[in-house]
Amino acid sequence: MDQKSNPSFLPVSGRIFISFIFLITGLSKVILWHTYMVILSTKMIPLDPLVLFVSLLVEILGGLSILMGYKIRYTAMMLFLYLLPVSLIMHNFWAFSGLQFTHEFLNFLKNMAIMGGLLYLAHYGAGPFSVDRWLARKSETGVEV
Repeated sequence: MDQKSNPSFLPVSGRIFISFIFLITGLSKVILWHTYMVILSTKMIPLDPLVLFVSLLVEILGGLSILMGYKIRYTAMMLFLYLLPVSLIMHNFWAFSGLQFTHEFLNFLKNMAIMGGLLYLAHYGAGPFSVDRWLARKSETGVEV
């Protein structure tokens, strides 16, 4: 059967899993603001309150967009580009040794895997059970959204 007659729950399941990391880390930045400020200060990040605020906005809004499947191609590319400097600055495993090296290296690899999933979403879109699909159907049928 083709995908239109038998929509799969796999794309929405994948979006849910990818969105969780952004939603949870974004919300944790709200709850643990002071802790994240200390982390940013150790990385010598300028304008750290602004950087932290923008970071939590990107993560929460991006996570919600991925979860709902809204503007998925743009959101996935935005989050991909966001994770590039985050991975290089916050998980610079090459500067450490021992357990901290392992910890940062695994976080760096985790981000690379998430970035791969985001590129997949950017290319293939949200799939069924998404706001993007719903809006596309509405525009095809001429129904006002």
